[in-house]
Amino acid sequence: MKINGKSLVEAGMTFCGLILMVTPLAIWASPTKTSFYYVLAFAATAMFGVLTLAQYEEPGSPPPRHSKPKPLVRLPEQFHDIVQDLQPLVHHHRRRGGSKFRHGMERAKRLLRRRD
Repeated sequence: MKINGKSLVEAGMTFCGLILMVTPLAIWASPTKTSFYYVLAFAATAMFGVLTLAQYEEPGSPPPRHSKPKPLVRLPEQFHDIVQDLQPLVHHHRRRGGSKFRHGMERAKRLLRRRD
């Protein structure tokens, strides 16, 4: 069995991450001040280990490239105006679905359908 550097770095990062994950519980459960300081020192060492090992970790593979990116959808300027007018009507303290809100939503829907 051959061990390469990448697997050692991943194993070290995993080990340090597990230590850091358990640290809050260990701090909470430490019965004396001395044990509290030992837990903090152990966690600081693990954090230093994570920061050191992160320098040696190889970046992941690049994301796959798609053949062609989708063009951005350009909304009509009137749509932005309608949404800005509706903004005060969607807060949680307003009653749901007032007539002014429904009317504005219908205007926005018609405008978007016309665009297609």
